[in-house]
Amino acid sequence: MTLSSQHRLKTIPIFKFILIMGVVLIHSNIYHLTPSGFNGYGPEIVNFITSLMQVCVPSFFIISGYLFFYGVDNFTADVYKKKLSSRFKTLFIPYMIWDLFCAALFIIKVLFLNFPGLGIIENDTIHWGRFLEGFVYIEQDDGYPYAFAFWFIRNLMVFVILTPIVRLIAWKWWSVILLFFIKLIFDIDLHGIEWFISGAAAGIHGLSPDKFNNKSGIMLFSGILYLVIAIVRFWFIGDKVTDMIGLCLEVQAGFCFLYLLSCRLVGFSTTVTGRQLCSSTFFLYAFHQCFCSVTLKFWLRIVGYNTILSSLLSYLLTFLSLFGISFLTYLLLNRYFPKGMRILSGNRS
Repeated sequence: MTLSSQHRLKTIPIFKFILIMGVVLIHSNIYHLTPSGFNGYGPEIVNFITSLMQVCVPSFFIISGYLFFYGVDNFTADVYKKKLSSRFKTLFIPYMIWDLFCAALFIIKVLFLNFPGLGIIENDTIHWGRFLEGFVYIEQDDGYPYAFAFWFIRNLMVFVILTPIVRLIAWKWWSVILLFFIKLIFDIDLHGIEWFISGAAAGIHGLSPDKFNNKSGIMLFSGILYLVIAIVRFWFIGDKVTDMIGLCLEVQAGFCFLYLLSCRLVGFSTTVTGRQLCSSTFFLYAFHQCFCSVTLKFWLRIVGYNTILSSLLSYLLTFLSLFGISFLTYLLLNRYFPKGMRILSGNRS
């Protein structure tokens, strides 16, 4: 393993942690809970800040595709089986555990707290067919499973199964580019597999932004480009196709900037605090989704959204609450129930 490869593997944990913080920021967005007729600038500014985090989920797909093919010289049937076995432990088992937990929460919320039944519970009666379907897809909840943030893992598990086909597309860059053209021209929702394939192609061809990690100019340029494209997309683009093209460019620029930023923080990730934060990444992702809406409504009720300051404060306090409570829970469980924490985190250290 080369020095660059070692550095790359050290960078990925802190990179994932930064991306998860972006996901938590997305789920802290107060904009969609403000009245539709409200004309204040505060929620709009919060919505723009949140839009900057749109690069996070595609970046996770890119990393997943990259790591699946990282160091794989020959993609044999045995390698495929071994990879599937590994992902069964790191993806499927925690997916089912957290989905079961969120399904139980859903029943409690509907039966005792007057939350909407989403066609699954009607007149205090559970429709078991729809209930079982909810572990994968809830039609009245935009297609999310009970553990709504785990739609990413649900999709990723499908992509992992399809990796023989993914490899065929990722083997040639022209076919990867063609896939994006088809997506744009025909307005096809590929559910994120285009980003997974992009990462797979980078892994297969041995590409990495590591060679730019000491070049501040590249990091600065990618950061400015990321911000400019985000501003143009948010404030000035209304056309769907143009917006999708902008998103593709924004993801590339944002991925590069955040990765190079992570390279600068590798030293911090090896400290005690840094190791704790990085190791908590999956748990933060899984646990914070369990109380997003309650936290959002709480701070909006306490602080409000009528001014720019109150909107930003509600946004910040929601984020800090989601992160702080999740991280504190992680520390407690990891200290007193380390084996259980390992299972909840998908066998991740």
